[in-house]
Amino acid sequence: MNERIKELRKHLNMSQTEFGKTIGASRDMIATYESGRVIPADTVVELICMKFHVSRLWLTTGEGPMEDIDPADDTPAKLAQAYADLPHTEWLKDRLLTG
Repeated sequence: MNERIKELRKHLNMSQTEFGKTIGASRDMIATYESGRVIPADTVVELICMKFHVSRLWLTTGEGPMEDIDPADDTPAKLAQAYADLPHTEWLKDRLLTG
């Protein structure tokens, strides 16, 4: 897990200090996680996953994608529907449907 914590931090272009501040840890603690000298507690793992939208499976095992994609997040569908419901899009819908 230590390598993936470092990979995540670098992916986010954050220093150890910045990463630590985000999860309430010191730069030294992040360094110990990244070196593998200390394994983060479950609460720290959960916090990293929550703050950075990272998959717990990826962080702990390296399996699956890094990003935690929530299948219940229907924001894109809601945005598409809201756009489709705008009055000025009627002409576009008509054009697309009739060619």
